[in-house]
Amino acid sequence: MTVTASVLYDLVQCPQRVALDAFGDPANRDEINPFVRLLWERGALFERETIAKLNQPFTDLSKAGKNDRERLTLEAMARGDTLIYGGRIRADDLEGVPDILRKEMGGYVPGDVESGRGEEGGGDENDGKPKAHYAVQLALYIDILERLKLSAGRRAFVWDINCDEVAYDFTALEGDRLWDDYQTALTEARAILAQHTVPLAAYSSVCKLCHWHTCCVAQLTAADDLTLIPHLGRKERDTMQDSLPTIAALAECNPDGFIQGRKTAFRGVGPDRLRLFQTRAAMLKASPPRPYLRAPVSLDLAPLELFFDVEVDPLRDVCYLHGFVERYQGNNATERFVAFFAEEPTSAAERDAFAAALDYLAAHDQAMIYYYSRWQSILASPGATRILLAQRQSSGLIGGAASAPPKSVSVFSTTTRTIAVRRGSCWTALEVLQPRPSD
Repeated sequence: MTVTASVLYDLVQCPQRVALDAFGDPANRDEINPFVRLLWERGALFERETIAKLNQPFTDLSKAGKNDRERLTLEAMARGDTLIYGGRIRADDLEGVPDILRKEMGGYVPGDVESGRGEEGGGDENDGKPKAHYAVQLALYIDILERLKLSAGRRAFVWDINCDEVAYDFTALEGDRLWDDYQTALTEARAILAQHTVPLAAYSSVCKLCHWHTCCVAQLTAADDLTLIPHLGRKERDTMQDSLPTIAALAECNPDGFIQGRKTAFRGVGPDRLRLFQTRAAMLKASPPRPYLRAPVSLDLAPLELFFDVEVDPLRDVCYLHGFVERYQGNNATERFVAFFAEEPTSAAERDAFAAALDYLAAHDQAMIYYYSRWQSILASPGATRILLAQRQSSGLIGGAASAPPKSVSVFSTTTRTIAVRRGSCWTALEVLQPRPSD
């Protein structure tokens, strides 16, 4: 079977999806998630807008039929066309549809148009790192070009949501590792598609948007799979499953029997994590499962509480909403929602909404603030808001880009540090943190 860029993209997320897409019963597929459809539509729109803004001539093959596109792409490269959009390339069992093929000295370099950032992490003062799911796709295109003897070298690029061209250099130190990762992914994909390898399902953060979600969750539940334990992933499950194949087995075990000094019998799982996983397994097997305190929780009380959250458009990289729920004297009947909304997906509108939110916080400086995300992730918004944030640091509202107001509580860090909860039961934990006065 053919290995495509989309197969490798899915493999990085979940090997089981590759197997199910190839051999699974279509009747077991869920409907495509509406948010996934939105991402597809936004991504296609961004690609069209990006190509429309090109200020140089290019060969457009995007509307050519599938059967003709490969031939037309080879003809365009044989002519030496400078820029090819929507081509198709194939060699041996590999097939790719790079958004862009650009003529450079010695051959062609592939590129993709992505409606997200070209790298992950990083910031104003340090670079990010390549995204694995972008890298394997770009590496596949390079591999095909090399086999066709049309490659300009092991390098590629991404045109991203910020209108930046992000280089993916597979010859650099980091690039060597990326190329090795591609070769590993390619070998695994071939084994799955040849049915030499049958991957196991594993629960993770990407599962909810997958069209095999219902099928896989049923399989995992029936198998009492360890990945149903929060923060116990595929790698940990695979190293533990020979000795502890199920949640029940983990719940009933004595973790000290697997601990030798500062290590355990399971590679990548330390003693503290093993004990944590065992207590979570025991909780999941309790009847009924209930959250419990792992450490004392002491919260300051205040007449006014503000529960703070934000919403971000991931495709435009704009924080468009800062929302607050006010509550007085712990009385839920007094709750009121206050929102600061960016009416347009622009840096100026984002900045205005952010400024209004900061002014609101300054006007309620005696309130206790509860927030879920890390404070620096909430306030270090992109674009012009960073400038505004720097200007407001001297006001006493915040102490720096990574500092929260003094009267604030990170719900996420507090619950994960002090409370054991079931996956998906965060609000149960909040009731433990914030008991109502009548309790």
